[in-house]
Amino acid sequence: MKDYYKISEISKLYGIGIDSLRYYEKLGVLKPQRDVNSYRIYGLNDMYKLNIIRDLRLLDFSMQQIKEYLDYQSIDNTLELLHEEQMLIQKQLKELQTKEQMIHDRIAVLSAASEIKTGVFKIKKMSERPCLKLKMRITRDEEMDFAIKKLHSKHEKKIHDFGNQLYAASVSVDELKDGAPVVFNSVFLFWIKMKMTLFFPQENIFHFIIVEVIIKAQTE
Repeated sequence: MKDYYKISEISKLYGIGIDSLRYYEKLGVLKPQRDVNSYRIYGLNDMYKLNIIRDLRLLDFSMQQIKEYLDYQSIDNTLELLHEEQMLIQKQLKELQTKEQMIHDRIAVLSAASEIKTGVFKIKKMSERPCLKLKMRITRDEEMDFAIKKLHSKHEKKIHDFGNQLYAASVSVDELKDGAPVVFNSVFLFWIKMKMTLFFPQENIFHFIIVEVIIKAQTE
């Protein structure tokens, strides 16, 4: 086994680009020597550090973290670093589980939507439940999309899976009786299941009598 290796040999051996090796040197993580021709040569100590860099990069450690670890390498620092990474992984797992549940719910919503029959009118009476409402006069489909997005933006910090919720729009009964063109005066989001996971002011609790006009639209 040789004591020193050229940068091209190290690059091929570790599968690391030459630019990355130069970057590690710039950070001070690696300190290759120079031969008589001023070419970089990497010794066994550099290879030891590269093994650590490779392993910690697989765990998504930043180069700054790796540098600090190599500068102050000890068992205590190693344990502290690994505990921090363990907590980060646990947080990421929780976020992934939340995303997986949102995807599961979205599949259920789209599957149910695919079974809807068009042109069906229904009257449903629903008990009091939380509702998020945005007053806005809507005359075109494009305005409906904008209104829903505006409602989403207002509450996205509390409700992350807006795509899996049910939306509705309200109309003026008096205008309908007068034969006026259908114009919506608000959009709102409500929960089929009574999940009171959020705090809603009393003015956001409504009693529903819904006339459901089902028009199958693109929901993807």
